[in-house]
Amino acid sequence: MKPYYTLDADNAVQVAPNFDTWISWVRENHDHMEVAITAYPHCHIRTVFLGVESAGVETRPPSVFETVIIGGPRDAQTITAASWEQARQNHTQVCEAVARDALDMDLAEFPALLRSSPWS
Repeated sequence: MKPYYTLDADNAVQVAPNFDTWISWVRENHDHMEVAITAYPHCHIRTVFLGVESAGVETRPPSVFETVIIGGPRDAQTITAASWEQARQNHTQVCEAVARDALDMDLAEFPALLRSSPWS
């Protein structure tokens, strides 16, 4: 049987005893599963607790958090994590990489960045 995971009050990953317990926890805690979200003019980055192995195969420790970039040049790139803290660190690192990309890119490629900047 494929393991399912929940979070305790301290955001530590716990193995759910069965599917019914897991799905009940997800329904009650759906809003608590988002670790962080950051929006940029050309993309956004979202880090969430999945409650299942992100790759569909078991790893130790389980990779049950995922950070994904939606939009922009790095669209659909993901990174996984096994803990809430590692997921927060991944989110920060991905945001920093996307911000560096934005500084390095030719702004003519992204007119939306120009329109939304505070100095334009």
